[in-house]
Amino acid sequence: DGTPVQMPGNFDPVQDEDGNLCLEVNGEVVARKAITSPYFDKMLETRMSYNPPPLESVPIPILSDEELKWRQQWAATLRANTDKALLGDFGFNLGRWGSYQEWLYQIGADEDYVRAWYERKLEYLLKNIQLYAQAVGDNIDVVWLMEDFGTQKGLMISPAVFSRLVAPYYKQLFDWIHCNTTWKIFFHS
Repeated sequence: DGTPVQMPGNFDPVQDEDGNLCLEVNGEVVARKAITSPYFDKMLETRMSYNPPPLESVPIPILSDEELKWRQQWAATLRANTDKALLGDFGFNLGRWGSYQEWLYQIGADEDYVRAWYERKLEYLLKNIQLYAQAVGDNIDVVWLMEDFGTQKGLMISPAVFSRLVAPYYKQLFDWIHCNTTWKIFFHS
């Protein structure tokens, strides 16, 4: 309507034949704003097949010395200045490599691949939590982990699939935390 607004430099919608504004990534429409709508709606792609990446090609970071030093300093500073319980976040979860849609498709299509991913990821989670524990020690009381397995309307996967495919890996991580630290665990899902 002529109102001046500021937009990010890479915001470059194109108009389709119906007058809708479309955002594209690599020539694919990823969001569309109808003429009558004030919002861009995310366009979800439904694939009938999906080729997941080779497991070894997905990078899994290890906490750097700089990141550990920062966490160590903050935990010590906070502990020295409060009598409240302190919650720490070491920054990782079992996760996925792509979108939720791709991940859910893979869970339904190939549980062996998902298990192989979780086994690889757990190895790195255990390395990172050990490094994190060495850095912050007893300066935190609770470690926070999160991963969405539910929405505002329901579950993303069934309890049976969660119990069979996800829970065993988180249990190994939680067991390490309980056996090697005094921390409680706050798990957001």
